[in-house]
Amino acid sequence: KNKSVPVIAIATTAGTAAETTINYVITDTEKKRKFVCVDAHDIPVVAIIDPEMMSSMPKGLTASTGLDALTHAIEGYTTLAAWELADTLNLKAIEIISRSLRAACANDPKGREDMALGQYMTGMAFSNVGLGVDHGMAHPLSAFYGIPHGVACATLLPYVMEFNKDYTGEKFREIARVMGVEGVDEMTLDEARKAAVDAVKKLSHDVGIPENLKDIVKPEDVDFLAQSAYDDACRPGNPRETSVEEIAELYKNKTTVILMLNNTNKDIATRIIDFLGGVSYITGGEIKRIADTTYVLAPYNVDISGEFIDEISNISGEDIFDDLD
Repeated sequence: KNKSVPVIAIATTAGTAAETTINYVITDTEKKRKFVCVDAHDIPVVAIIDPEMMSSMPKGLTASTGLDALTHAIEGYTTLAAWELADTLNLKAIEIISRSLRAACANDPKGREDMALGQYMTGMAFSNVGLGVDHGMAHPLSAFYGIPHGVACATLLPYVMEFNKDYTGEKFREIARVMGVEGVDEMTLDEARKAAVDAVKKLSHDVGIPENLKDIVKPEDVDFLAQSAYDDACRPGNPRETSVEEIAELYKNKTTVILMLNNTNKDIATRIIDFLGGVSYITGGEIKRIADTTYVLAPYNVDISGEFIDEISNISGEDIFDDLD
């Protein structure tokens, strides 16, 4: 192959890192497919990273492109091909992005500058080690429904992290640490992994990213989306092997499922929820009292009202309390 004509790339988002990667995407609007192309001949010869060029981005675009960059860093840090040099860049990028994105969304110059650096750093890293099933799933979402790529990545990220957590060693502990979680060394590995997922959820919530896909994905489209994601060039890098069926379940993410505990009090509710720690789709929730003896475990940013409750599991605290001992 021949190299492309020399390209000087000027980044206007923070971001895709297209100015420093060997990747590009072609969208087939007729078939509603996105194709990831990887070619070392197409990398720009010069990249200009100037945060002033990003200052006109509205908040929504700043948030979505910033969380695309965070997804690059987290997936690149945990991908099958990850290694020490890329890990160093990706972990530092996670730190920079997580501390700077909220400020960048407020158009703070320092936040813009740091986001420009963070997205560039992870671009250099993931371009060498690849990504995972989050990007594999985000590409068909954007092609099929037209939602911004960064919104798709960010909405999926907590679910994909939950799916992958047992295949990441100690890396989620380090993600939690650089995202500002305190006391990670005193946590069990499961607690540290949960803390990392929760930190990502909190950042997404703070910058206005949807918490789930319930208003986007139509049930009749899931099979097509899952097969497209499985066929995507990013999917094989995922640290956990995936199937079309597992990807379909990820598309049906259940953040809005509520665990309701009747005939109980907050102490018993807390013990029951701890006992049911394997209920992964409510990781990151909080206990909310909705009646004298009724508590629910729900995502921290969900209003408890009928329109948010897709499915309710009613469990009597008295019925299972004896199992806790």
